Amino acid sequence: MNSEEESFRVDSILVLGNKTTEDFVILNEITFNKGELVNNKDLLYNRERVYSLGLFNKVSVKKVEENQKNLIIIEVEESWYIFPLPLLEIKERDYKKLSYGFYLVYKNFRGRNETIFSTVSFGYNPSFGITYINPNLNTEGDYFLRFSSFFSRQNNRSIIAESQTGEKFSFKQIFSSLILGNRIDAFNRLFVNLTFNYVETEKQITNYTLGSERIDRYPQLGLGYEYDKRDLIQFPKQGNYLFLSGNFNGLGINNTNYQTAKMDFRQYFEIYNKIFFKFRTSARITFGEKVPLFDYSLIGADEKVRGNFFKRIEDRNLLSVNSELYYPLINELQLDLSFLPIIPKKLLSYRIAVYIHAFADYGSVFKDFYKSTNSLAGYGFGISFLFLPYNIVRFEMGLNEYSKTEFIFDIGTSF
Repeated sequence: MNSEEESFRVDSILVLGNKTTEDFVILNEITFNKGELVNNKDLLYNRERVYSLGLFNKVSVKKVEENQKNLIIIEVEESWYIFPLPLLEIKERDYKKLSYGFYLVYKNFRGRNETIFSTVSFGYNPSFGITYINPNLNTEGDYFLRFSSFFSRQNNRSIIAESQTGEKFSFKQIFSSLILGNRIDAFNRLFVNLTFNYVETEKQITNYTLGSERIDRYPQLGLGYEYDKRDLIQFPKQGNYLFLSGNFNGLGINNTNYQTAKMDFRQYFEIYNKIFFKFRTSARITFGEKVPLFDYSLIGADEKVRGNFFKRIEDRNLLSVNSELYYPLINELQLDLSFLPIIPKKLLSYRIAVYIHAFADYGSVFKDFYKSTNSLAGYGFGISFLFLPYNIVRFEMGLNEYSKTEFIFDIGTSF
């Protein structure tokens, strides 16, 4: 048995370096307890789980032997938590659709990993919104809460509606949502979602809204389940993820009564000698006699097919399949720029990594089950630059079914 797989018993756990963050926020992410058997591979996995909180510039989880006892030391370096910064956002992951403004983020509010997030944006889809996230309503982390409220002027995304009107148009949207959930254990979560939607167009568009006078006002009741065993959520290399949700839209109020169901499954693992593979399949299904066009399923906005990155297809339902091989040119490097003047030191420490990757994507939309009305496919390769805990930048070259090339710049991991 190699040293990574050799097990030892945990006699105690100590958290160091967290001046703001409460111990329980970190300990709730650890998958082992005092008295259990673990190995060095488990310690590395748990290090990535703590890093996934997005609160720390550095994380180490190591074993120290004292008086023939195994002490696990979790040491962190906290990052900067308050960001009043200018906003430049790429809407629908299309750099031709830019929003600008400013945002204020207060992460780790009260040291409990709470987040308060407020934005004001102009340009494409101007909006104002506020979000509050509390993943630890109690110190055991059993319950979580998320509240969001947004007002925006949205540009229409529906291809069908645009073909009906013969022109581009926008609509007013007000959205408020409250999510309450139970964290069953380190990997499983259940939640209920209560939402109010308000959608208003400037003129009547057939089937775009279901209510009278160009306006839809309706509640939404949702139920969901999430299983997450990924190591580093920002850029996973092992584990799996499953998300299931069902929403009841309108409940017959204001002539609106339809349902949506979503599924998202992802798998990550090492194939051989630091060559990693990831796979994702997702689906969105609608039920009901009438579904408003603004809520049709769309590939080419949030769901993308690289190689056809800027092409849109639309129908009531969608299926998406993505796969990727990736290999580290730089697996992990801690960059410390604290020698620079004026800038706070917490903003000058980064976890750097560089990966090359090859991908293949497929997306299909359909009205009835198993009857695709349109589909897109693409493949290609690229390079990813990780600047954690802050963000990821990707440069990719995609090819479509006819080997026509396109160049892609995107923020964040592909999935």
